[in-house]
Amino acid sequence: MSNLGLLAPYSCAECHGPLWRIDGDGPIRFRCHGGHAYTAESLVSAQVDGTEALRWDVLRTLEERSALVREISERAKGMGHASEATSWARRARVLEEEAAELRNQLAQRKVARPQRAPLKRSRA
Repeated sequence: MSNLGLLAPYSCAECHGPLWRIDGDGPIRFRCHGGHAYTAESLVSAQVDGTEALRWDVLRTLEERSALVREISERAKGMGHASEATSWARRARVLEEEAAELRNQLAQRKVARPQRAPLKRSRA
């Protein structure tokens, strides 16, 4: 790959491998060992898409963890373990607050939940 150009300080938005800056005139271009190719503009776009998808994944994970921790709390309460139930309920509230904060941030940004279809990138 070194014959293409210099190793760039960026990673591939798709496979997260190293990118090489391709020598030549015209737009700034990059390519990874796996063959994913980007212009500087398409790399920025792919990074934005990836970041937004990660934000939604974090929100989903917080919501799922909160529901699971709430379930653990209810189970402990039902078994007469009040102190344990209170501790788990406190954890659930913290997770719910974190999820609500992230949900509000996403809503303010008016970012739509990304589709689960894989990103399509050109291969050079």
